[in-house]
Amino acid sequence: MTMQSAGQPAVSAEDIGDAILFRAGRPVAALVLFPGAKVAPERYAGLCERLVAETRGELLVVAARFYKNFPNPLQCKSRILIAVRLLADMGYADAAQRVFLAGHSFGGIMAPKHVHGMGLAGLILLASYPTTSRLQHASLADYAAPALVLGGERDAYTGINFIARESRLIAQLEKKERGLAAGKPVIVLRGINHMQFADGIALPGDFAPEQSLEDAHGVMCHTMICFMRAHGRFLSGDAGAARAFLEKSVLETRALLSPYLAAWDDTADYFLELQKQVAPLAAHVIHAATRLYCGKMNKYRFIFDKSSVKKTGRGAEVYAPIYFERRSRFIDASRNAYLSVEYAACKFRARDSVAAAAGEPAGGGVLNCAELNASIIKRALFLITDTAMKERLARRYGALAAWSYESASDELKHTVTYGPFTIVSHRTPSGGAWLSCPFSFCKSGDRWMIETAELQTPVDFSLQRYAGAHYHKLISPLRVIEWATLFGL
Repeated sequence: MTMQSAGQPAVSAEDIGDAILFRAGRPVAALVLFPGAKVAPERYAGLCERLVAETRGELLVVAARFYKNFPNPLQCKSRILIAVRLLADMGYADAAQRVFLAGHSFGGIMAPKHVHGMGLAGLILLASYPTTSRLQHASLADYAAPALVLGGERDAYTGINFIARESRLIAQLEKKERGLAAGKPVIVLRGINHMQFADGIALPGDFAPEQSLEDAHGVMCHTMICFMRAHGRFLSGDAGAARAFLEKSVLETRALLSPYLAAWDDTADYFLELQKQVAPLAAHVIHAATRLYCGKMNKYRFIFDKSSVKKTGRGAEVYAPIYFERRSRFIDASRNAYLSVEYAACKFRARDSVAAAAGEPAGGGVLNCAELNASIIKRALFLITDTAMKERLARRYGALAAWSYESASDELKHTVTYGPFTIVSHRTPSGGAWLSCPFSFCKSGDRWMIETAELQTPVDFSLQRYAGAHYHKLISPLRVIEWATLFGL
């Protein structure tokens, strides 16, 4: 089988059993592609042929075939050796150093360790990422070889939240190691879904693409070739221009992912700022500090830690312990997976308690837990400035500025409706009841429900140790961003 476009060489496809070889003329480098799970190598023919054609035959592409089309560690090395031996047979003594390894989806999970172990030129992850879990840990930070991460903006299987995680990591490390992003670019391709990295045949539950398959393959090929040109001395072309393109793409990706990067740090500082909404005194009066507890192993320490307030020369100083509930992730699977904390439990001090310590009048209204959650949602959604992201959300739920807001209360609960959200905060009578009352965030019919809990005690409460409490369970800003760009659509 051959493919030829105007001005490009004819590309042949040869099935040798363990792989399909795509080539035209005499190659100087190779790319081995590990397909996704249960995806036959034939389904990557369009992408592979275009890679060969656009390098004018300088690149040999080997689309690997695995047992039952499932990449596995027992067969990975032999598939890579196909490319190495073909180049060696052409007389290249440095054959392994001329081979790049790419993996799509699950194939990308299988690929990384072989680049190190076999001395290959670099790694390309297509709709994939280095996995991080209790069972295994892989990080771009620890990766010595050049590595390109390519994600699709409209990918519901490898969500952009996982690509944002890698982008954030590299951005943080780049502050210490200048130029790191040039060797480890993380790039999101706009409008592209999971299977457009192959033949574009849709998977159930994936987003509809906003690019044609031809255009998607065009931008993928250009980005991959620029990466191989920038980090290999074999492909002809302007390596400087290739590096400039990658740098521009990285900056555009960071702009696209800016809501994630801004909301990711669900740090105690963000939630401590909410203490000032609970006790709305003069800004110079409240000085807050905290101890942050993360994960179930530290939950019991948080239970026995109490908030407090005392008068200082600067006004009132609040101590408010905070606990982040995180779900255990034994497997770092991206399908339908939030990366944010499930909720933040915050032991704030009540307005009257802070006012008494500061010697200030207790003026101003007090937000209840449902209202605080609504304010977090609103603030997080306004971090989204990308036009396409805002339009998708508006098509689904209406323009954000037009969302209605209603609040109601009774003896048992506070309820806020805000746009598609219904937030119910149960008023609990004790710390134990507050702790045991679950936090949930899920879809119910055409609404999104948040069930949470709060505890408020007066300053003259009979158990003085618990007096003046204002405890809340709050959604994290990152969870809101993940909902708005992935799970709510």
